[in-house]
Amino acid sequence: MASTRGVAADTSSSAEPLISTLTGDEDNETDRTFVFSNEGHTLGNALRSIIAKYPDVMFCGYTVPHPAEAKMNLRIQALDTSAIDILRRALTDLSQVCDHVEKTFIEKVAEFKEANGEAMEIG
Repeated sequence: MASTRGVAADTSSSAEPLISTLTGDEDNETDRTFVFSNEGHTLGNALRSIIAKYPDVMFCGYTVPHPAEAKMNLRIQALDTSAIDILRRALTDLSQVCDHVEKTFIEKVAEFKEANGEAMEIG
């Protein structure tokens, strides 16, 4: 069962936090399992891919315990950096990657439409 000690809380409702940690992980700041509510393989695999490339990370993996439960567990084991700092860095990096992909996509669609005589209607 996930603790109620949330990393980021959903302020729109009084339900469980968007991200919490599993109980029992409190002793070591470099090793944590984060539980993401209403997330699945898309976010899990993207974060795992980014975090696994960090030189200060020994292990990063994710699971979706059951398809009927809208939760994704992300485990981070690091050398000297706290797991929460690694997660924050990964979320920032993922956001920047998404921004770049969106910008590039919009530019390429506009180039395609211009080359093919279509008016740009993006945005």
